[in-house]
Amino acid sequence: GQHRGTQILFGHAHLGGVSSAQIARLLLIITCEGCDRGNFATARRGEVVRGDCVNCLMRWTIALRPDVLRPDSTCGGYMDMKNCFTDVLQDLDAWVACAECGAESLITELKCGHRHERRVQVYNALSHITHISGIH
Repeated sequence: GQHRGTQILFGHAHLGGVSSAQIARLLLIITCEGCDRGNFATARRGEVVRGDCVNCLMRWTIALRPDVLRPDSTCGGYMDMKNCFTDVLQDLDAWVACAECGAESLITELKCGHRHERRVQVYNALSHITHISGIH
């Protein structure tokens, strides 16, 4: 993807048993640029999400552009954000591919800084989400 917008970095992600992963959904706390009030927002791959600030009713938009995350990479993608910004990622859903057979599975509600273990094919997927930074 294009290297612009708000970058999603996985500083210490450990993809044990996983050949690749891609973000499907992010649950964020966004801050309104109009009034600095926090709002919850859900960004999904392939969608432009629109909403209104609960305080000042300013219209905001978020477009998620995920990259394929591999064991040797740290960038999960970028978000195009208008009238808002974020540095708080609550949780995410991600598609992960098994390193042995290539089968894809959707892992839901991965939490920041937690280790996730599944009994079927995928272990320790996306264990640490450490940083979200603005790239201009």
